[in-house]
Amino acid sequence: FFFFFFFQAEDGIRDVERSRGLGDVYKRQPKYVICECKLWPPKYLLKCIKKYHIISLRMNTDQGRVIYEPKTEDLLPSVPLPAASHATFIKCCMCGTAIPPTAGNTCLQCLSSRTDIAEGITKQALLHLCKQCGRYLAPPWVTCESESKELLALCLKKIKGLNRVKVIDAAFIWTEPHSRKIKLKLTIQKEVRAQLVLQSTFTVELSVENMQCDECKKTWTPHTWNSAVQLRQRVNHKRTIYYLEQIILKHGMHSKTINVKEMPDGIDFFFANKSHAVIFNDFLHSQIISKVRQSKQLVSADLSSNNYNYKNTYYIEVAPVCREDLVFIPPKLQKELGGSSAICLISKMTSMIHLLDPIKRKTYSIDSESYWSHEFKSICTREHLSEFIIINIEPSDYKAARMATHTSRIDESANYSYADVELQRISDFGVNDNRVFATTHLGNVLKIDDRVLCYEIASLNCQEIEGLTKELPDLIIVKKKRMRKRANQKRIWKLKQIEKEPMEDTKVNKKLEERNEKDYEEFLEELEENPELRSKIDLYRVPLQLTM
Repeated sequence: FFFFFFFQAEDGIRDVERSRGLGDVYKRQPKYVICECKLWPPKYLLKCIKKYHIISLRMNTDQGRVIYEPKTEDLLPSVPLPAASHATFIKCCMCGTAIPPTAGNTCLQCLSSRTDIAEGITKQALLHLCKQCGRYLAPPWVTCESESKELLALCLKKIKGLNRVKVIDAAFIWTEPHSRKIKLKLTIQKEVRAQLVLQSTFTVELSVENMQCDECKKTWTPHTWNSAVQLRQRVNHKRTIYYLEQIILKHGMHSKTINVKEMPDGIDFFFANKSHAVIFNDFLHSQIISKVRQSKQLVSADLSSNNYNYKNTYYIEVAPVCREDLVFIPPKLQKELGGSSAICLISKMTSMIHLLDPIKRKTYSIDSESYWSHEFKSICTREHLSEFIIINIEPSDYKAARMATHTSRIDESANYSYADVELQRISDFGVNDNRVFATTHLGNVLKIDDRVLCYEIASLNCQEIEGLTKELPDLIIVKKKRMRKRANQKRIWKLKQIEKEPMEDTKVNKKLEERNEKDYEEFLEELEENPELRSKIDLYRVPLQLTM
């Protein structure tokens, strides 16, 4: 008998490689695997079909030898047929598990147990934290919140050896806050052999140690500041200083200071660099009318290198007028404003002074340059306010007029409603029938039986207005008095304050303590009354205290 075998040849014999049969000599020949098993077909052979693209299977069963041809969906025609592919298995050299042939003839479990891809990666590291400012040393010193992505990136930089592997996942493991430990769970991958990647998960522990940063060191060392800003206002209260403190806190302008010291009539800010002090000065000038005076003192000099070391001091003087003050306008400024009255009421204080003329019923806005050219002061403050009760109120037909000149800007935000009011002093109410008539700009706010605070012009002892008493009204209504629902009602919000160094003279502190507490309470009441002023600062809710 003669047997003839026919094969389809396409590209000739392949590269030099040990032959495993005639079927491997040429490409794209059918693959046959003989297997004795009762399952039809075996599960592990189906995996081999998809992996090695086996065209048909010849199997021995009880009915005889049959040939199983897989369906087209069991094959992957998009993947080319590998060279010398066989659905043969070998035993692992360590555990004896049947595996496909590999370079080391080792299964994945045995290879993972023998190979440590995390070798060379530090499992313990050190983090430096400044306890005073709460920053971590990167370097430089950076601010990171607990379990934030910034802190995670900083911790990964402290771990050596991660550049040789691929980091798949990193997460924090919860630890006690007082333990001073930070634990990370890392998942990494590394290619140990050709097309063989191992994955491993391990824990890294970082210890947090205290270290003082350079900025905090300077705060404890005397004479380390380079520039100082002295904020002052020549008035007998500190309400404006409290307001500016909240504005500074909201915008974070105190972050560059190395020390803050409280003074009887203001606050001193100390900076390490002159540029920080200049930025601070520009910020204050944009918030309120003020002027700056600069001085410097020579600390050291090197004549050979022509280097000089100076200490700079900036004196910021805030305009000595406040909101709701009654001011006397100088004659020259009256002409520049277009013929305003001699006395005006300050309705608002920002980077400009907003004035209300109670006689001519006009509003004006004066900028910083105009004010310091014609500086004026208050003739009546809150201490001169008297309390009255409204007996009757009728709206006035006179509409509010506005006027703008080259030295002022029109105040479009003022929307007043004028009314004629009949009032009586609280002390005279129910005792006599002495009543006073006045005109107010708060016609849309006031009603009968409301209490108001007023300035009594007739009882003023002021040299500037001695010859003008006939032209001035007897009474100027400033604002409506706010009545609390309960006398002991507590506020549900609070304010933050800048940490300041107290004054050195303890005797002065005792004298000023009561006055400062009174001014601070008046400032809080002013925030409750004025929504516009309250919107410019940050309020913080007071945590509720549960009583058992």
